[in-house]
Amino acid sequence: AISGVTTLTLSNVGGTATLSGDVDVTTLTVGNTVANLAFTGNGSSVTNAVTFANDGTLSLGGSGVSQSFTGGFSTSSVGGTCSVVGTLSGSDDFTFGELSLDSSTTLSLAAGKVLTFSDELDSGSNTLTVTADEINFTGGTNSVVGTGTLSLKPLTTSQNITVGAVSDSGSNSFDIIDSDIAAIKEGFSSITLGTSDGTGSVTISSASFKDAVVIQMPGNGAAVTINGQLDTLSSTANNTSASITIIGPGSTTTLNEDIITAGAAIDIRDSVVIGSGANILLDTTNGGAVSAGAAIDIEGSLNGTSGGSAETLRFNAGTGGAVTINSSSGTTGGTDPLNITVINSGGTTFNQSTSALTIDLQNTNGTILFEDSTTVTTLTTDLAGYNLSFTGSTNTFTNAVSFLNTGTLNLGNAAGDSFTFNGGVTETTTDTVTLASSISSSNDAVSFGAVTLGSNVTIDTNATDTTGDITLGAVTGGSNTLTLTTENNISNADI
Repeated sequence: AISGVTTLTLSNVGGTATLSGDVDVTTLTVGNTVANLAFTGNGSSVTNAVTFANDGTLSLGGSGVSQSFTGGFSTSSVGGTCSVVGTLSGSDDFTFGELSLDSSTTLSLAAGKVLTFSDELDSGSNTLTVTADEINFTGGTNSVVGTGTLSLKPLTTSQNITVGAVSDSGSNSFDIIDSDIAAIKEGFSSITLGTSDGTGSVTISSASFKDAVVIQMPGNGAAVTINGQLDTLSSTANNTSASITIIGPGSTTTLNEDIITAGAAIDIRDSVVIGSGANILLDTTNGGAVSAGAAIDIEGSLNGTSGGSAETLRFNAGTGGAVTINSSSGTTGGTDPLNITVINSGGTTFNQSTSALTIDLQNTNGTILFEDSTTVTTLTTDLAGYNLSFTGSTNTFTNAVSFLNTGTLNLGNAAGDSFTFNGGVTETTTDTVTLASSISSSNDAVSFGAVTLGSNVTIDTNATDTTGDITLGAVTGGSNTLTLTTENNISNADI
């Protein structure tokens, strides 16, 4: 151990200088006449800035070792490879030249300080956690290499985060800019940006990652805004493990642009607002390149923008990806209704009540399920083989509805459920149609083919002229009652 020394100078060492004890000095000088240096003592500290300039290898820390460099350091002048193990902390900037990690490593700087990797960084299969209010990868494209997890986070929990900009936005933001993202070579098991208790804002200008990415800012008062396309399409091939996870504060992630993967899941652990007038796509097929797709999950509420202009959200999860909305809480359109399109999925579920301007159901490999009450101005179903089920207690459709899907159709799951088709309803499906509810219109035709009753059923068109007819094919009652009425004793309102 070394203590009580103001300046420690290492020079003219042809082999390796090994400092394995606790070294506490004010100033450490390592010149280019030193070949190799192993500075590995636990608890070691250096007060002033250190410029390591030895012309061989440099080893800092060790397994379970913590070291402090109060004034920061630079390894850019080291002639050989620098390796780091354990935890290194500092109150000023760290700058690394070529760096490799031999085990899981944590690098942590004081608030407002910058950690720069100016050459190749190889973390191997280890976990690398970097905590600083600014992190720069300046070693060039694919210079940050590893197969473990990479975690980049600001020290200050309230620090804002900017992802994908062309240049740093200043000291008030933790910036992971385009060149930083390009520097991260494909191969990491996951990349995490932000802290688990962050209270600032995340702004994504546009960003294309190569591996799975988690962007988090879940603290009270935080916000996540996506202003440019966020994707994981920069890999050399379609990376079906490159998922995108957004962890927000619960109130709210704003989508002004698309999120796209190539067969990897999209998980938004937050409520979602679609930006004013925006038409947003969540796509896990990369435009159909990976037809199976992957799951898409919005865990909180989903809404348009207050005072906005007919916002739209489209889902394409391919043939195998489940789409789930409000999986943990919230409603869809409960505050500001929007347009919703299901392009394709391996099954879609709206877990909570849904209010929409339009719902366009194009295709699904399985069932599209609305589990709670549904209010829609215009519902469109396509001629495709998916099943469709509405099981909420109160369901209202403003315009005429034509059920064209060729799978099953289920309206209700209890006699107390109600469906109001204010423009009438026509059903031409080719599979089983189950009615378990009361069905009404406002003087509009109601037409079903063969139906099976799942409970006692009432159909009432509230006719005021001859347009309020009821047409039914064969009825399988299942010992339930069926009540048909056009009301008001209107002549030629037929059944």
